[in-house]
Amino acid sequence: MDSNLLERIKIDAIETCATTGIMVKKNTEKGHPEYIHAPISLFPLVYPADLLQKALEMQPDLGKLVGSIIANPQQHIYSLLKNFSVHDFFMSRLIEISGKFNALKLKQDIHMCILRSDYMID
Repeated sequence: MDSNLLERIKIDAIETCATTGIMVKKNTEKGHPEYIHAPISLFPLVYPADLLQKALEMQPDLGKLVGSIIANPQQHIYSLLKNFSVHDFFMSRLIEISGKFNALKLKQDIHMCILRSDYMID
């Protein structure tokens, strides 16, 4: 592939991240936030079918595990993330909002969970 074309594709992909909000915060001095594009791949590797099948088979059990953890955030989530929240304002706000909501002790039939699951081959 032409190196100029590859460079143009790379720049376009990075600019697309910036314009669509696919950004992550870098660890910088407090009060001086910096953002970079999230990790991306121009040419992803093929994910082996047998490992994809294993990931699909594990998903129901992983869902049950995550469900049991979020069912009691005071015991599992807040204590685990309290050290991170000191350094990450976004995490701190998420925990604060969750704590206020859970303090209301409302009965819910439907739950929403923001998850990021990375299934890595190794």
